[in-house]
Amino acid sequence: EIKALEKYQASIVAAKDHRFVHEEGLAHDKAAIFHLHHGRESDAMFHFTQARKCYLSWGANALVKAIENKISKLAKPLSH
Repeated sequence: EIKALEKYQASIVAAKDHRFVHEEGLAHDKAAIFHLHHGRESDAMFHFTQARKCYLSWGANALVKAIENKISKLAKPLSH
């Protein structure tokens, strides 16, 4: 699990360093899903939010909507 987290973080950093905003968004999106599968909702929310920012910057409106749907579903259980 630790190695997977390191790989996600390395992917995020490399994409950001090279200004590949679409790849950075994808890495955040996948990291969020990984955290969800391991019961870390707040970490997942962080990565989904970062993915949304990247996709918005890239102009990928369909991906922004998809991430917003994931954030909305995740936020509902957290607010109770």
